[in-house]
Amino acid sequence: MTRRTPPAALPRDYHPGEMDAHDNESTPVRIAGSLPPAMRRAVAPLVPWAFGCGMGVLFAVVLVALAGFHAITEDSGAGKNSILVWLLGRNFLIGYGPTPLGVVMGAVWGFPLGFLFGWLAAVARNGLVALSVILTASRERARAARTLLDDLN
Repeated sequence: MTRRTPPAALPRDYHPGEMDAHDNESTPVRIAGSLPPAMRRAVAPLVPWAFGCGMGVLFAVVLVALAGFHAITEDSGAGKNSILVWLLGRNFLIGYGPTPLGVVMGAVWGFPLGFLFGWLAAVARNGLVALSVILTASRERARAARTLLDDLN
């Protein structure tokens, strides 16, 4: 078995799959590759499933803590301090409330809802950052072409 050596013409910061032959200059990956390292980190895409998992755990912990606190401190299911938990369970999250079962239902409802919100937020953020990078690069190209054409007169 022979080892393939990479061609000598590859740039030093080349990462396989990042700049393929089918990429043109207006793709976000190609444009972001020409940015300084600090700016490249700012426009780096979020991984939607990872961000969704993080938000799912956060939502589950918040709902469990909220229902658990009110389950411990209140005897009645609809006391004035636990009205938010009671309303959430009554109107949106079936089974959720300031009870021991409501604590479990908080985890059951919290993770999928948080995952969905986190995944959607990551996808929307990635799209908006890519659009912003493309529009900024296009604007700068147009500005550079305008000054070039003005100098030709």
